[in-house]
Amino acid sequence: MNSRLKKEAAEFNKIANLRKSKNISPDLKNKKTNHYFFNNPWRYNDTRQIGIKNKINFVINNIRKNSKVLDVGCGTGTLSIELARANINCTGIDISAKSLNIAKDLAKNNLTNKQTKLINFLKISLKEFSKSNEKYDAVIFFKTLHHLEKINEVTKIVKNLLNKNGKIIIVEPVRNDLTNLNIIFAFIIRTLSDT
Repeated sequence: MNSRLKKEAAEFNKIANLRKSKNISPDLKNKKTNHYFFNNPWRYNDTRQIGIKNKINFVINNIRKNSKVLDVGCGTGTLSIELARANINCTGIDISAKSLNIAKDLAKNNLTNKQTKLINFLKISLKEFSKSNEKYDAVIFFKTLHHLEKINEVTKIVKNLLNKNGKIIIVEPVRNDLTNLNIIFAFIIRTLSDT
């Protein structure tokens, strides 16, 4: 793993440790209020259902039965756990060891044995993972694509990971006032920047 990814993994590890220390569960079945958050959908159960669960339902509704999917940047496992609950075979990859430990514990403690067997969590970057020659029916970027650099390279990697007629599903946080001008401006900045 290159030095930039190591620094990024260290930052994600800090976030995962902080959330764990504040007893914040990434499980959408947990109805507890997360007082640590203020202006964030993770604060209340209702906002988690609207802001996160509805987006996960969109993902699940766009995956065929018996699909094999890749959750890129799975973090603490929220999406992967919900995919397993929907009986979808999922590989979740992330560069944060702490996040993956939380995800594995979440799966072990909140899923049936059958559902747990549907998930494989791996500490690996997308670039390293692409060498595995695995093929997927869907590759999902659930609020993670904006963390990746070199989108052209990412696109090539994903194309090679997909089965014929496979899908790329992207869910990204966007503002309500998003306009075409914002999109063009973001694209230009993204194209011209190194990260």
